[in-house]
Amino acid sequence: MGEIKDGYTAPKYGYCVITVDWRLGNSLDYWSALANVRVVGATVGFSAANWKIGAKTLLLGFSLGGQAVGEAARFYSKKTGKKIPQCHGLDPAGPGYDGCSAAITLQAKDCGEVIIVHSNAMFARSVFAASGFGSARQSGKSDYWISG
Repeated sequence: MGEIKDGYTAPKYGYCVITVDWRLGNSLDYWSALANVRVVGATVGFSAANWKIGAKTLLLGFSLGGQAVGEAARFYSKKTGKKIPQCHGLDPAGPGYDGCSAAITLQAKDCGEVIIVHSNAMFARSVFAASGFGSARQSGKSDYWISG
């Protein structure tokens, strides 16, 4: 996370970076970690609004963190009436999200620009296994499908 942070805070980009290490909150079983996504997202959105850094913020998250990005962006918008300029979801989580209301997932309307990279999408489920754990839902303004 440190190297990624350093890249985004370089003078060339000048983003404000909030890193969230929620290993203790997502090291439990998957379903308990999923229950923490809304709290983590709201905390990040609140911080960006409270610190008045939303215009310089890019939200980026992987798996459940990708869905937390959507929560953070929606919380920020409700609090400020503005949008975070960019949100990136890297394989936003599929289990618990695909097939449910889009209102709780990272969506194209959450930020000024929403880019989604799908590299492990869950296209098919069987009794024995799922094909992947990332969301199969097209949800960004730009969706990139690395596998499938």
